[in-house]
Amino acid sequence: PMIYGRGPTPAGMTMVPMLLPDGRIGYV
Repeated sequence: PMIYGRGPTPAGMTMVPMLLPDGRIGYV
């Protein structure tokens, strides 16, 4: 799943932050 912005991590999921080409932070 791809989540944009700095949000809480859903329970039971490991989200790895990555810098997107447009300069935003995405979690994948």
